[in-house]
Amino acid sequence: MKNIFIPLKKQFYEAFRDGSKVWELRGNKGQFNNSRITLGRKAILAWGYGYPRLVAHVVEVRTYDSIAQIPKDIYNLTIPPKLQNPNNLGLALDLARKYNGWGFVLMKMEIEYEIMG
Repeated sequence: MKNIFIPLKKQFYEAFRDGSKVWELRGNKGQFNNSRITLGRKAILAWGYGYPRLVAHVVEVRTYDSIAQIPKDIYNLTIPPKLQNPNNLGLALDLARKYNGWGFVLMKMEIEYEIMG
């Protein structure tokens, strides 16, 4: 099975890198649907082109109908407290609107190593 390519904003890439973020949240649609996200699947976490990338694998998968259902401890490892601000809350609300009716898939990642982009 092919690796999952997950583009990230810089602050979320760095949070994965420093260990304050271990979960990735996506709409349960397209390549991120819960039938394609499987335990052990490799993922490439990327911030732009020409930058290092993190190679990880999925160690846990959870699905939720809404962002409000995500337990606080998992939410804090998805959007770390140091990154929780009105702009990121807006991101969560945008995702909620965009994937209304589809639900969400959360992937817990275990970082294996870093490679050059």
